[in-house]
Amino acid sequence: MADAKQQPAIKQPSSGGNGLGIASLILGILSIPFAFFISPLGIILGILALIFGIIQRKKSPNGVATTGLVLGIIGALLSIVVIIIAVLLVATMFSSIAGSLPKA
Repeated sequence: MADAKQQPAIKQPSSGGNGLGIASLILGILSIPFAFFISPLGIILGILALIFGIIQRKKSPNGVATTGLVLGIIGALLSIVVIIIAVLLVATMFSSIAGSLPKA
C-alpha cells in the first residue's frame, strides 16, 4: 500500500502579477506634472494611482505599488494646492481691479 505520510503543501507564488502596481506608479508619476498644467486631471490621476496602489498592496505588497501610492498622494495634494493658489490669485486680482475702477 501507499505510504500514509503526506508531503507538506508548497505554497505557489501568486500569479496575480503586478499590473495594478505598475499602473499606480505610472499614474502617480503623471499626476505630478499634470498638477501644474491641468490640475483637475492631476487630482483624478492621483486618486486613481492611490486606488490602484491600495488594491495591489492588498493582493501582494511590493515597492512598485507603494511608490505609486505615495506619488499618487503627492500628485493629488499638489494639484489641490495649485488650485487653491490659483483661486486666491484670481480673487486678489479681481479685488485689486475692482478697487482701482472709478466709482460712478
